[in-house]
Amino acid sequence: MKLCEEYERNYNCSITDYQGKKTDEKLGDSEWELQRPLEVKTDADIKYSVSSSAGQHECSETSLRWESASDVSLEYRFVEWKSLSKDILKNYKPCGPLIDISVTNGTLREVQLPHFVCVDSVSSSDDAVKVLHVKDGTVSFERCELSGSHAKILNPTFSCVAIVVEAQRYNNMKFQCETLIYRNRKASLNLHVYLIVKDQKLKKCLFVKMRQHFVHPGAEFVDKHRTQLIRKVSLVEPIADDMKDLIGDEKYGMISMSVTKEEKMRTLLNFLTTPKLKDKLYQSLVEHEYHVIEYLNDSG
Repeated sequence: MKLCEEYERNYNCSITDYQGKKTDEKLGDSEWELQRPLEVKTDADIKYSVSSSAGQHECSETSLRWESASDVSLEYRFVEWKSLSKDILKNYKPCGPLIDISVTNGTLREVQLPHFVCVDSVSSSDDAVKVLHVKDGTVSFERCELSGSHAKILNPTFSCVAIVVEAQRYNNMKFQCETLIYRNRKASLNLHVYLIVKDQKLKKCLFVKMRQHFVHPGAEFVDKHRTQLIRKVSLVEPIADDMKDLIGDEKYGMISMSVTKEEKMRTLLNFLTTPKLKDKLYQSLVEHEYHVIEYLNDSG
């Protein structure tokens, strides 16, 4: 078993059209072009930025979706729910991540926020699920259209936004969940099982926490997938920045002088001669190229 096994469970959920209500048929995943954002890590969080052409796009790291009729540039980041006032959290319960979004260039036709609500007669009733807006300390709510995994907002204006439900209705609703199973490789049978709502931010936080808790197979992973890492890792520069203090300025400069991302990654890997260095690379991959780790783990 890998460090993490994932199983999706949608309990008693179905995407059903409730006539006259605010549901919307989910567009097939193939209709959304995946975009890998640039990541800028700060002490507090990670800020994502992305530029895209006209069309329908989805962020590979956050599941945020957007549609535009022309070129557009976005910046966004996850925000902690505890940053909101206690009154808001007392009256409303989260149904997805809280995201701070800004459009730095162009105009969006629509944005779709990820949620973990099961779309049924309860969630589709009038005003059950809303979009929460927080801007300059002012709170407002907006109706939205739900699909199986996202909530659509047309002609959006931005701030901190999230999908919420009134607290008194929360216990009557069903939610999409994932089961995450972690195993300690040094124990014959030591499983940690978590049932979480389907939330990318929560999932990544749990992954990082368990990676720190266990003796994680960083060096083993890097050795096993060396060839694929050279081919698939795109954000070599921020990864090299993370490694600079360990490999030194001279080797860092040689990586920077390499022309293609494949050459940069191959040069970096050639310098990693100890388990400690490979372990540090694995940690950096979790931060910057988490989807690559997931892909390689799933492919064996």
